[in-house]
Parts: sequence; C-alpha cells; structure tokens
Amino acid sequence: MFTSILTDHLPLEYTTTIDPELHYGGDLQLVVDTIFSTAGYEVVGVHHSLG
Repeated sequence: MFTSILTDHLPLEYTTTIDPELHYGGDLQLVVDTIFSTAGYEVVGVHHSLG
C-alpha cells in the first residue's frame, strides 16, 4: 500500500477539502485533496483555502 512509502501531511484539524459554497453536494465532510511526501522531505506551513 502507498502508505508504507508515503506520509500524509494534511493537518488533522482539516475534516474536508470541499468548498460547501461551490460544490453541488453542499457541506460534504470529505478530504479529496492531501499532501503526501516520501521519507527525507520536511513539509511545513501547510494550510488550505476555500474557493
């Protein structure tokens, strides 16, 4: 599985990456985008914005 070689860096406080104002389904609590890296990389300053 890819989780054995990749680390997910999306902060746990993000419960959705779907903008409820733009998506026809409304406020879907789904994460459909994330930030992966392989060992040896540092991921800092992660945030997301809607729109």
